[in-house]
Amino acid sequence: MKIPLRWTRDFAFPFALAFAFLSGLWLRVYLLADQVFIDDEWHGLYYVIGKSPAWLLTHFSIPGATCIPLNFYTWVLGATMGWSELMLRLPSLVCGVLCVVVGPLLAREFIGTRRAVLLAFLLAICPVLIFYSRICRPYSAVALLAFAALLLAARWMRSGGLRPALLVH
Repeated sequence: MKIPLRWTRDFAFPFALAFAFLSGLWLRVYLLADQVFIDDEWHGLYYVIGKSPAWLLTHFSIPGATCIPLNFYTWVLGATMGWSELMLRLPSLVCGVLCVVVGPLLAREFIGTRRAVLLAFLLAICPVLIFYSRICRPYSAVALLAFAALLLAARWMRSGGLRPALLVH
């Protein structure tokens, strides 16, 4: 006699996370192609013009407050396929969507499955995180990496070993 498959929390978690991911992706991509560059998004473009990759990888732009990896990405994009608004915003978009998935996956052991699903949906619809994902600035990467660092530090503090801090469970 076969036991029917039960819809448990552990079984439903990937589906709920996928739905939160798709919801967050849609909110971040909707009308993104119609959005024009504004204000601080120009700093990275102005900074990389006329500079070498070695310079960009070893210097930080204080007046523009851009980050080294994003400056290098902007240079590579300009040197290869040319700049487009969508491609310049792609790293922010990727980090913003990853935050919807990575955050709940890392927080699940601390807050439980139901709260991790709720966290995924809250991250998917958070207006500030959506805004950060739609502009060519390093804010969404900072949000993703800071959230992951906090959760990994909490995991490390709880266990005391090196393995949890290195994402090895």
